[in-house]
Amino acid sequence: MTCVCGRPGRTKKGKECGACRMRRVRTNPKRAEENRRRVREWQLKFPEKRLAQRLKLYGLSVEEYRSMESRQGGVCAICKLSDPRHRLSVDHDHGTDVVRGLLCSRCNLVLGRCGDSIELFQRTISYLEATWS
Repeated sequence: MTCVCGRPGRTKKGKECGACRMRRVRTNPKRAEENRRRVREWQLKFPEKRLAQRLKLYGLSVEEYRSMESRQGGVCAICKLSDPRHRLSVDHDHGTDVVRGLLCSRCNLVLGRCGDSIELFQRTISYLEATWS
């Protein structure tokens, strides 16, 4: 099927494609707000389904995630802290997509900002050691 805009895609007859739907939602503030509200309600109503969706990006099941979380004692693999308000993030190698472990959002952000560079982390440690007071 094709969209009403002429783009081929998975649509029902006479329906719009995902790009057209997103464009319509973005250009209508009321519709965008309503969509955000419905998505948030769904996420709160079905937290396990939401988790399963996110984990699918990394090729993990909810059971595998829970097993990793249990092996790490429910804490971040780097700082060894836990935040009961937030789930641990899946850390993966961006080059190979291999899952390495579970991190808190702060440690995951640090790794991401440093581009997973061991050399950069070693220089950072050297800098901190040299300037430690």
